[in-house]
Amino acid sequence: MLETKLPRMTTGPRLSIVAIGAHLDDHWYGMGGTLLKAARKGYQVTVIQAVSTYCAWPVVCGREAEIKPQLQRISAEAGIALVTLGHDYLRLENGQALSGQLAQHLADAKPDLVFCPWEEDSNQDHAALGIASRVAAMHGACFLPPDRAYKPPRQILQYALDINARTFRPEAFVDIGGVMFDFLTLNNAFDEMYSTSPGWPDALRRLTVIDHRQGDRSILVHAQSEFILGRSIVRGVQCGARYAEGFARYKSAPADVDLLAQI
Repeated sequence: MLETKLPRMTTGPRLSIVAIGAHLDDHWYGMGGTLLKAARKGYQVTVIQAVSTYCAWPVVCGREAEIKPQLQRISAEAGIALVTLGHDYLRLENGQALSGQLAQHLADAKPDLVFCPWEEDSNQDHAALGIASRVAAMHGACFLPPDRAYKPPRQILQYALDINARTFRPEAFVDIGGVMFDFLTLNNAFDEMYSTSPGWPDALRRLTVIDHRQGDRSILVHAQSEFILGRSIVRGVQCGARYAEGFARYKSAPADVDLLAQI
């Protein structure tokens, strides 16, 4: 459970936001603070999780009955809708079938903002989905029946996952200081889930943090949250915030119409 809940409030029109991720934790690992912050502002936030069949990755193999309810619970508590596509690990292929599947769900969500994985990631699933999701977002009408309405999102951004995605250079940032500790608490659940497998050793109880600038709030973080914390501090230094997440723009947007600034 998240420790605190911020009030849901909007300062303008209700945005529809879609984040597309390959694996069960990708959207949280890559941009979870932004998603949580947007949901707490009252925006419509949808996550499309491409890999939701757990037969190939040994850490989660055969654990669907356990994992799927946990993912639904985490998403529901965060106020985020979760859509799954039914693919398995390292089986994603960029092409008409995947882009068409994504286009159908994007047509349903009618997003203003779409976040896609970085296309030059070293993980095959991330790279394939990054291309397919960008193509679907930009050209969804090409994959749908002629009578199916499709409105492209107003902005498309990309987020990086793998530390080896060395070509990723963030140019737009979201201040996530207000949700940082709740986000880390949420993300800890994934290491706790994975650590029951021998293939995920030494992930728990990595670091205890006390933030003296946030009322001496403390948290014990596991392996993935430890990395997220470090990355968010670096991104914060880059944009002048305490904690932040960074994104690359597919196309630049004038400051007065930049939807990212509304999160």
